[in-house]
Amino acid sequence: MLDEAVSLSGPVYLQGEALILPFVSKPFDLVALITTLEFLPDPFQALVEALRVVRQGLILSVLNADSRLGQRYKREGGPIWEAARFCTPAELKRMVLRITGEKVKIIWRTTLWPFWPGALPLPWGGFIGMVVKI
Repeated sequence: MLDEAVSLSGPVYLQGEALILPFVSKPFDLVALITTLEFLPDPFQALVEALRVVRQGLILSVLNADSRLGQRYKREGGPIWEAARFCTPAELKRMVLRITGEKVKIIWRTTLWPFWPGALPLPWGGFIGMVVKI
């Protein structure tokens, strides 16, 4: 993916490890982890690092363990889905609060895709969208 991004030209691209980001503390206003935590060996440490390098907030998008979509992916298997670690909205929120304490505002919704469009504060939608405002 890095080679593809570089071939398109644009901003500076760096390759790094999500568990040990190659940046000083707080250089970024916003960090987004989109369908990333599920595929890392230590999603908690990746959140620690993401929160270390951000000043204003974090956007998380994670496949929901409690959703029919997440359960279907796990059931269908394959190397990608067998390695994935899905979590629920409550688990994701607990991880963030364990790192930050009560010093952040958390807003989350789940999408109802692939069944119908829209996002609601329901714990069983396919994808969790979470905003962590510092």
